[in-house]
Amino acid sequence: MQRLLKIFIVIFTASNLTGCIAGFSGNRVPATPMDYSALQTPKRNVYLEIVNLRSMNGSTPKENNWMPEENRKIVEHSLRKSNLFKSIKLSGLDQEADDLKMQITITENQFTSGFAGGLTIFSLGLIPSSARTDFVVELKVKKTTGELLQISKNEDYVTQWAGWFVIPWSSHTMLDAKTDTLDRQLSDAINRLVASKELAL
Repeated sequence: MQRLLKIFIVIFTASNLTGCIAGFSGNRVPATPMDYSALQTPKRNVYLEIVNLRSMNGSTPKENNWMPEENRKIVEHSLRKSNLFKSIKLSGLDQEADDLKMQITITENQFTSGFAGGLTIFSLGLIPSSARTDFVVELKVKKTTGELLQISKNEDYVTQWAGWFVIPWSSHTMLDAKTDTLDRQLSDAINRLVASKELAL
């Protein structure tokens, strides 16, 4: 029985590689245009701390060491796309007194497919299943007093579907859906940052 289970897992993994998994963003946070050409505030350097947290099925979030580089690239891309900052310094580098000190926290709450996922494995993908990951993005600015001022907090999600029926949508990868979801939330956070006037020296 154990050997049979291993065979099923291998087959299921192979089916993933051939395009039987697709990811779709929830689009709860709408796409937000970022046009700051009329903004008169001088550009500042930003000293950025990224906090990655992860939980499973509603458990207490813990430090997420799974894919920190993936999150960093998405955050950096969104910040650079805004064209608001002279440079982006990651936590650990030297910081200057007039740097804008910013903390972005990304919490991934993963909900497994449970029994339905098992059916997908044992049916070799004929019975589909889904799993959902909620993404919570918080942006805070550190004041000169050391206090963290919350600028924004929003939540969206990605649904991962597995099974043969998703083959037509296999180009919608989980990474694409995650990138889209986080970029929407980060764009909204940056707009709220501009509105808060915290960019001013």
